[in-house]
Amino acid sequence: LEVELDYEPVLRGVDLEIAAGRVCVLVGASGSGKTTLIRHLLGLLPPDEGTVLIGDRNVWSSDPATLLEIRRNLSALHGGSTVYEGSIFASVTIRENLLTRLHEKLTNPSVAAGGSGGHTNNPYVRLYVERLPRVHALPELAEQAQDWLERFDLLEVADLLPCDVSAGQRRRAALASALAVDAQLYVLDDPDGALDIHHREVIVDRKSVV
Repeated sequence: LEVELDYEPVLRGVDLEIAAGRVCVLVGASGSGKTTLIRHLLGLLPPDEGTVLIGDRNVWSSDPATLLEIRRNLSALHGGSTVYEGSIFASVTIRENLLTRLHEKLTNPSVAAGGSGGHTNNPYVRLYVERLPRVHALPELAEQAQDWLERFDLLEVADLLPCDVSAGQRRRAALASALAVDAQLYVLDDPDGALDIHHREVIVDRKSVV
């Protein structure tokens, strides 16, 4: 049985260069390829052809060690059909989500960039399984997490599970987790999704988030 599939290209003729220190916003209709472009950039989805460079390094021709080094210098917020998809861990609290991201940036940068967390999908659990220090035992990370919870108006729900807070609070937690890590490049997919006008204004105010 032979089946011929007719594929429509998602991205065609994309030529984009972003200088260091600049903010670039991609605007387009749903399904126009914004998320696909971001996945190419992060090394999560291989393009059929073309080159993806971060600095002078090619994401898709790099060996695993080089890709890991590229990811050490970036942080990502993933979009998706739900606020959980690729953005936040549903089985740990809002505070633990932030602590996980901060700790993983130090120990496993692929997770901070949106890659695999190893033999479990929850790096907070993985820390326990491997008998590494619990993130609560690292006071400098706890202080950083507290600061970002305050910036994004999440202190009152910090110790609740994501299922027990609103969609907007979950999205703010995911965004705070992405911005909390020190990175040279931040890749944010639909950062203002599910946010009310007040918190959108907070996010675009660089003094509030950087």
